[in-house]
Amino acid sequence: MAKLFTKFFYISFLILIFSSIVFAQESVEQRRQREHQAVINYIQSHHPNYPVNPNPTKTSELKYSGPTRLSKLNAFEDRKRYLMNGNNVTCEIWNYGGIGPGFPGANLRELLAMVWKDAPYIFQFTPLVAAKVKSETGDTIFIVSDGLFDYDTRPGLRERDPVTNLWWTFEPLPGYADPNQEFMASNPAFDSDRDGKPDSWPREWYNATLGEYVWPGYLKVGENNADLEVYWAMDDRDNKEFKYYPFTNDTTRKGLGVQIDGRAFQWSNSLAANSIFFVWTITNVSDKDLDSVVFGIYGDPDVGGQDNDDDNGFFIKPYGDDVQNIPVYARSMVYFWDPDMTGDRGVGLGYLGCKFLESPGNPNDGIDNDGDGIIDERQDDGIDNDGDWNPETDDVGIDGIPNTGDLGEGDGVPTAGQRLPDGRPDPLAPGEPNFEYTDLDEADQIGLTSFNSESWGTSLVISNDADIWNRVTPGNFSEITNNEDIVFIFGSGKISLKKGESKRISMAFLFGDNLQDLLVTAETVQDIYNKNYRFFKPPDLPTVTAIPGDKKVTLFWDTKAEESVDPITGKDFEGYVIYRSTRPDFADIQKITDGRASTFLYDPLKDVQGFDAKFDLQNNWKGYHPVAYQGRGIHYYLGDDTGLRHFFVDSNNVLNGQTYYYAVVAYDHGDSIGIPPTETTKKINVDPITSQLIFDKNTVQVIPGPRASGFEIPTIKTTDVLHPSGIGNGEVNFKILDDLSVIDETYTLTFSDTLRTQDGVQLKKNYSVIGEKSVTESFFLFDTKFAALSHGNIINDQTLQVRDKQGTIYNLGTDYIINFEKGAIRRADNSTMPNNSEFTITYRYYPIYQSTALKGEDSNPVFNGVKLLLNDFDALRFDQQRSKWSRADLNIPASVGLSSLGAANRKTLWPADYIITFSDTYIDSAKYFKLGSPLTTIQVKYKVEEVTSGVPRRIWTILKEYVVVDTAWSRGDEIIFYKPGAQAISNDTLTWGIIFGQMTASDSSMPRNGDQYFFYTQRPFSRNDVFKLNTKAGSVNNELAKSRLDNIYVVPNPYVGANEIEPGNRLPDKNRGERRIYFENLPPKCTIRIFTLSGELVTTLEHDSGLENGREFWNLLNRDGFSVAYGIYLAHIDAPGIGEKIIKFALIK
Repeated sequence: MAKLFTKFFYISFLILIFSSIVFAQESVEQRRQREHQAVINYIQSHHPNYPVNPNPTKTSELKYSGPTRLSKLNAFEDRKRYLMNGNNVTCEIWNYGGIGPGFPGANLRELLAMVWKDAPYIFQFTPLVAAKVKSETGDTIFIVSDGLFDYDTRPGLRERDPVTNLWWTFEPLPGYADPNQEFMASNPAFDSDRDGKPDSWPREWYNATLGEYVWPGYLKVGENNADLEVYWAMDDRDNKEFKYYPFTNDTTRKGLGVQIDGRAFQWSNSLAANSIFFVWTITNVSDKDLDSVVFGIYGDPDVGGQDNDDDNGFFIKPYGDDVQNIPVYARSMVYFWDPDMTGDRGVGLGYLGCKFLESPGNPNDGIDNDGDGIIDERQDDGIDNDGDWNPETDDVGIDGIPNTGDLGEGDGVPTAGQRLPDGRPDPLAPGEPNFEYTDLDEADQIGLTSFNSESWGTSLVISNDADIWNRVTPGNFSEITNNEDIVFIFGSGKISLKKGESKRISMAFLFGDNLQDLLVTAETVQDIYNKNYRFFKPPDLPTVTAIPGDKKVTLFWDTKAEESVDPITGKDFEGYVIYRSTRPDFADIQKITDGRASTFLYDPLKDVQGFDAKFDLQNNWKGYHPVAYQGRGIHYYLGDDTGLRHFFVDSNNVLNGQTYYYAVVAYDHGDSIGIPPTETTKKINVDPITSQLIFDKNTVQVIPGPRASGFEIPTIKTTDVLHPSGIGNGEVNFKILDDLSVIDETYTLTFSDTLRTQDGVQLKKNYSVIGEKSVTESFFLFDTKFAALSHGNIINDQTLQVRDKQGTIYNLGTDYIINFEKGAIRRADNSTMPNNSEFTITYRYYPIYQSTALKGEDSNPVFNGVKLLLNDFDALRFDQQRSKWSRADLNIPASVGLSSLGAANRKTLWPADYIITFSDTYIDSAKYFKLGSPLTTIQVKYKVEEVTSGVPRRIWTILKEYVVVDTAWSRGDEIIFYKPGAQAISNDTLTWGIIFGQMTASDSSMPRNGDQYFFYTQRPFSRNDVFKLNTKAGSVNNELAKSRLDNIYVVPNPYVGANEIEPGNRLPDKNRGERRIYFENLPPKCTIRIFTLSGELVTTLEHDSGLENGREFWNLLNRDGFSVAYGIYLAHIDAPGIGEKIIKFALIK
């Protein structure tokens, strides 16, 4: 037996070595193909053996029969929601634990329920915690806490008190979102009132050291792991079904005494764009230990919507001899699809994967459960079990932020996170990176230990706690019955959860057009998990502004993205790309397919020449990126080293009246070894009930069209820009980008040679712009927390004033403190200003401050509609290009440089322009140079005048002969300039020397009498240079509007059934929005009366659009709200003070 075993071991060893050699020679793509084929073969060989329901119940008739109307989704106190749409997946989540809308949002599933490529894929998922405990009477009972909100059409689908109707489910905890709004806390998030606190965040997330609100990041305070994150907390205090009291002195709180901190992650990187992650940290905050616990996830997938009665599924278990050749990323996952791959409304479907990732650890069984070579590691033992804490990078203190001087920072030992007094993890003190709870490798994870599946509404019901406990018993793995409405439970246990102890589970949803496409995303999902939920991070979002115009749209954006740092590749910002769509999800431009024809990348906007609206750094990262997207066979196009731009005018087939959605997306260049580029998100949230759109910083909605008739567009003429001081002659270009924001104002542009930074003062040229007028705005102050103002770089002068609504004026320093650079204000510690109150502030500020954009860059911010582009010279030099002869046919070449005479300390180039005038007679005197003799004065037939200021001023010169020594100027002789104002004495300064080329046989021309040579220099700006800009706001000229009445027209005319620019309807089962025709080129204010040909008044429209556009629409309804009949109609337009106009148009339905 021993010999047989030895022989078997030897053969197995040889096979292993041989396989390793073969696999080592594989390329990445070959390895991937082999792994994918192994998964496909495994499913194809086992799936036919799965049981099939021959007579599936039409559960959709029960499941989707109600509610029959739209209802308020957050009717429960403290229940809040968030619509995750940070990539290609859209899903509503809830802070009571629900993933997907569940029962309340059944009629909005097409918009909310894990939507991918216009199709919903789930009903609702929830985490659950199950435990075996002793009741007050000593009986063994099983308690399951969850957050499911299912139908009540069948018994047991809801955890609810049958007498009181109170819910026995997770409920949200306060302090994790602002209670005065309806959304869960997310990052990024809006700060609509500019009080410094994002609207959805609670007041508790303020960091006094930093003077700002900070995001309680998963690994580091103030920093996202993903591009979009949501964070919430809930507990099971209301699960009062059983007589178990986890809190010794509080019998009102029941359940198991656990709190769940939940996080949702989405990455916009194309590799991860078809996935969404959920991580739950479960803490025993009770007074009792839990000795037998299972963590789990209940899932109810409905692939394609109501067409869910024939769903197919397949589960690949985490371990076993028959899955050894299945890659880890394809295991512990349930695969779902629809047999005909078609869902509700004929929408095409793909594959859904539900992947179990992180599991709780068991540090007490003496087994290396996760196979990492460490036995019984744990996350609360004060030991860096895997030894990856690095004092050089990780010794940043308990908040995870460097340079805040908090507990543990710089002490040379790892610091663990802390707990709040009630035992909850402190979200603002997670601990240092790579230690304990910030290092998932320090948990001896036991993996997925059970999987159980049934048909919805049958025997697997969430309210049967004892049955759920049996189903999640370790080792209980069941098959999936296909051709039915499938539900399932993941389980991981059994473990202990001592009081104060925390452990985690996580899962991901992932999608693919086909099985191979799904597996490519699964590999990325596994990679993100292996990296502790870190992935390639795109640059920060640029903030974009859109200005509609007549058949054009002007976009401009800031430079914030250019300073971004990727946690993996460092500072790798590369450029910007613009996307334009007629859908808020940009799905109509996701046209670029991968090697398997799955849509993958988005098609950029084209300019009028057909080139991509993509602007990248001139750094040799150009063309197709060398690294293909993993498993996709497609390379990202980086651009053509065009240089960065920060504004763009889109006039490429722009239709007036059409609603467009734009996204200005920043992207990085990854690296050349294995990391492809990453783009920022382009996120627009759609409220499922109102269809109201909520935009991110880099997304906008715009409807182009002409300005109101009679509007005189503001312009900047040459006379509006003055140069009262200085002689620098670089290019200063003030350009109007937003004609509606221009105001009556005078701006001053000044230069400085010192740049003030946080590290001190450095010698570097820069410039600033300031306006004469002050701004006034309102703001709220809460405690001593900073509130953000509209502008930074505030000036502390006599204009600065803060007052309350009663007019009381407060004092800087004693009542309030201002961060002038950031533009933030707070109450002082002993302020007399009332707390949580509204105030107004008046101040002046620098719209541009210490800008170093001196080479024509367009990176300066737009102020009051104006963009400044400045092109300076880097040194004083002769301007070869501008200098010329007065006579076009005279082309004598000139060689210019520093004077050939004079000691180094008495000659220098001089910043001035000159005119050299030639004559047939003597017209001036000059000094004459003869080697070995002193300078003498001679008469010359030329004169030199310095004309920089526009007023000619004679200067002395020296004539130095090289060709013919005859005390007369000839071609080839040098004319040397004295400094303007010099008297040509021995110690006066010499400057330029100019030699007009010596005559040759082919070039013997000479200047004639009166010929002039214009001598120009390139003069850099200096601190002496000052420019003044005067702007005047646009306004309406009634006389001009009167002359343009004939330009008013109706579009389309005739109206035939539909109008291509009519708005869509985003609610389910609606295939169009309201009908519309548009009146164009209207004055700012007018009345439109629509009549039939017989003179009957149909309806009246009041147009009052201001200056932005001259457009009004009619929805083809009469005064009573009914649709009008087809036919010919008359529109009478009456504009007071301007005139009247009658238009005839036709409606053909």
